[in-house]
Formats: sequence, C-alpha cells, structure tokens
Amino acid sequence: MALGEQDTWMTVADGKAAWSGNISAVYPAFTSAWNNWNNNGIGYVTQIVLGTNGNYFIKGLHTTSSRLNQDIIDYVKPGNLHAVEVCALGRSGAYVMQLPGRKVWDLKGHYGSLHQNLERGGRIRIAALSLTHDHFVVVYEDGSAYIKAPEVQMASWKEWITKHFGSSW
Repeated sequence: MALGEQDTWMTVADGKAAWSGNISAVYPAFTSAWNNWNNNGIGYVTQIVLGTNGNYFIKGLHTTSSRLNQDIIDYVKPGNLHAVEVCALGRSGAYVMQLPGRKVWDLKGHYGSLHQNLERGGRIRIAALSLTHDHFVVVYEDGSAYIKAPEVQMASWKEWITKHFGSSW
C-alpha cells in the first residue's frame, strides 16, 4: 500500500488495484503511468511509492515508471532505476533508496534521528521503509526496526513488524 499527499492511497493485492478517488487530481503523472502500465500488460507490481509534489515510483518485475526530483535521478541514473530495491519519498523531496550494496538518502533536514539510524544500519539491508509527513518506520533484514510515529499507531506498527519480520522490542 502507498500513502500519499491529501489522503491519497493506492494498493495492489491479489492482482487487483484500488485507489483513492482523488489520486488523479493529486498525482496526474502517476495516474497516466498507471493506466499505461495496465493497458500494456507490463505485469506484476513489486513496489508503489507516492511522494510529495506529484512524485512517485512504480517498480515491476521488468520495468519501472517514476517522476522523481532531479537530484535523485542524477544520483541513481535513469537506466539504473530498476536496480532500486527499496524506495521511500518524503516531505520536501526527501528520499531514501536502497540499491544493491548501498543505501542513498537525503532527508532534506527532516526526520530527526533517521539519518543516524541509517548510518548505524551500515551494510544491513532494509526490508521495509516508509516516510510520511513527519513520521517514519524502517525495518532491517536482521529484524531490527526504528520508528517515529504517533503513540496511537506505535503498538499496531510494532505488532505488525514483529509478526512479519520477527522483531523484538
């Protein structure tokens, strides 16, 4: 599931897609890419990310589609976007991406101590990552996790992460 600006969302499960009614107004380039994706039978989607300012990232088994800030494109290189294993887009153009053997990020001064946590994570691969306006969650493949979220969400996030990644608190 991808959560975006202005309460937009999109999810794909069991070969079926669903999305918020306002997604085409907030993410017109995404909507066009998604329609092209489906009309051309591009296939299985492995990742959908909705960012700020209409930015997005869609990855399938054999192709990608994106609208990204130029600094991301310059760093990752357009031909290498399919190598992106994990992508998170946040406020003010902030991003975190994991590619084979490396993590790259520019948090644009947001998300407090996430920068230090990503550095401490070193060579440990990211299993799951999400950035929202003021909050984040990162889960590493060793089961360790780091969360900044409203207290009301914390318990349910910890329960879900423990169930799916074996994390302990």
